[in-house]
Amino acid sequence: MYIQVLLSVYNGEKYLAAQIQSIVNQTHRHWELLIKNDQSTDGSLAIIEEFTQAYPNQIKLINTLVGGNATRSFMGFLPLVSAPYLMFCDQDDVWFPNKISISLQTLQQVEKENPIALVFSDMEVVDSDLNLLHASFLKQHQLNPNWRNNAYYVMAQSLAAGCTMMFTKKLVDTLNPIDDVLFQHDHWLLIHAAYYGKIGFINQSTLKYRQHNSNSLGAHGISVNYFISKLKSLGLVTKRWLYLNRQLTPKPSLIKIGLAKLYLNLGRLTRFSKFAFL
Repeated sequence: MYIQVLLSVYNGEKYLAAQIQSIVNQTHRHWELLIKNDQSTDGSLAIIEEFTQAYPNQIKLINTLVGGNATRSFMGFLPLVSAPYLMFCDQDDVWFPNKISISLQTLQQVEKENPIALVFSDMEVVDSDLNLLHASFLKQHQLNPNWRNNAYYVMAQSLAAGCTMMFTKKLVDTLNPIDDVLFQHDHWLLIHAAYYGKIGFINQSTLKYRQHNSNSLGAHGISVNYFISKLKSLGLVTKRWLYLNRQLTPKPSLIKIGLAKLYLNLGRLTRFSKFAFL
């Protein structure tokens, strides 16, 4: 089955070759890697060109001016896709060889129930040299994948990084316009999949999630200070939920979203919530 992998690159020369090579090494062979270089000033372009020359039928450089941040860059990819199944890819991780195959197998099972479908997995958190820091990103963040079955929980809390996802083109076709100040691309897809379709979970890690000084986004621990910082941004939170109310049909309950956020965050902080996968 044909898969398109979407890779956005900005000054990623240090780890980029390892990431692309891990895609080349996938056991599932029917993929196409689309790479967008967001005006890198390092050697990223040379690395990309080396791979496009070695694999001209599978790896392609896309010329587009859409960029600026991760969300804008990845969302700018979506009007260009043609495959029935799609994946986001970061520039500095390493995929396990069966990532595409196991994601596809799970997604095809989920889409039997609803064609607007998305699946995500866990991931190992590693340092810049791929040494293991945390065996489970979800456990590190006290995120329960079963929350995916409640759309209000998904609106209140993003459960998965885009690099762990595979999703259908039919999900892309349902997406409302995103405000990239209020939402990140991966959370936006999760919200639409939970509200209009179905989300599946792969109960294993499918990649090594590299943490280093140049990460645009990364893994952080759960602490009281983390939640205090969230309380300080209540204005942004309010704008976020009001935007959802304008974009989604039927309109979600803002009260239910607020209660879900309170419940989930208290659970993550105090660990009173039951995490079925732990």
